Amino acid sequence: MGRSPLANSFLDKSELKKKEPFYPLHAYVCKACYLVQLEEIESPKKIFQDYPYFSSYSSTWLKHCQDYVNEVVNRF
Repeated sequence: MGRSPLANSFLDKSELKKKEPFYPLHAYVCKACYLVQLEEIESPKKIFQDYPYFSSYSSTWLKHCQDYVNEVVNRF
């Protein structure tokens, strides 16, 4: 699948000429449960240190989460 920089990692003007780290996107899929994982990961601290997205700001995402919780509670 190639290589990719961290998602939502926006560079400021002083960083534009520096080499940005890219990570390999080698996906592994469990044949039993179909869980997909990446071979190489970065620490949450590095990923979320300057993260521009907050799920609590998205009413559609919150509704989706609530609907999913209700579905799981009813199922189990």
